[in-house]
Amino acid sequence: LLSDVMKSFSKWGRKYNCKNCGGNCANRFKRKTKNLPEGYDCKYIFKELGYNLVATDLQASILCAQIDKLSEFIEKRKQNWNKLYEGLKDLSNYFIFQKAEKKSDPCWFGFAITLQDNISFKRVDLIKFLENKNIETRLLFAGDIVSQPCFEYLKNEVDYKIIGNMSNTDKVMKNSFFIGVYPGMLDEQLSYMIESIRNFVLKYGDTITDGFGNYFPKKCSICGKDSVKIVRPGSARCNNCGN
Repeated sequence: LLSDVMKSFSKWGRKYNCKNCGGNCANRFKRKTKNLPEGYDCKYIFKELGYNLVATDLQASILCAQIDKLSEFIEKRKQNWNKLYEGLKDLSNYFIFQKAEKKSDPCWFGFAITLQDNISFKRVDLIKFLENKNIETRLLFAGDIVSQPCFEYLKNEVDYKIIGNMSNTDKVMKNSFFIGVYPGMLDEQLSYMIESIRNFVLKYGDTITDGFGNYFPKKCSICGKDSVKIVRPGSARCNNCGN
C-alpha cells in the first residue's frame, strides 16, 4: 500500500487501481468516482495532490542528444496538426477544434477535440472506437480539478476557493480529449486517424449529408429537435427554429 501511495505522489497523484497494467486494461473506462463523468479515463483520475517526479537522468541524456533536432520536431508537429485539422474541420457541427490565438505560433502538444452539445454520441463512445483501432487518446489532464477524488476531503472557501462559473472547465472535463501529433508519424497514419473519426461520425452521428462530403447532425443544437435539413451544398438549417 505504501508503495502505491508513493507511486501516486510521484506521478501527479494519479490513482492506480490495477497492478502492472499502466491504465491499459478492460477497466480503463469503467472506474466510478463520486464527481467525475461516467466513462472517465482512469489514467486521469487523481487521488492525491501529487508531484511530477518522473524525470530521470536517462530522459535528460535523451534530451541532450535530441536538442539539435528541436526545430525539425516543432515544424513536423505543426504540419501534423494542420493535416488533422484540414481533414476534420468540416465536422464542426460535432466538434470544437482548437485554434491558435492571434500573434501566437504554437508547437502543438496534441490535437484537441471537444464534442459539441446535443449530439447523438458521447466522448467515451468515440474514444473507445479509436482505441479499438489502435489510435491512442488522452484526456486533458485533470479537467475540473475540484471534481477529482483528491478534493473530496477538502472544503471550498477553506482549503481552496472557486471564483466564477466553471461551465467551460466542466465542458472540457466532460467533452474534450486529444490525439497525437507525434513528429514521427507518417502521412498514412494521419490519414488513418482522419478516416477513422469520419467513419465514426458517419456511423454513429445521426447525420444527414449534402452529397459533397459534408455531414450535419439531424438534431438542432439550439432547439434540440430532429428537424435539420439540407439547404444547399455545404449548408443546413433547422426547419423548427431557423438556426
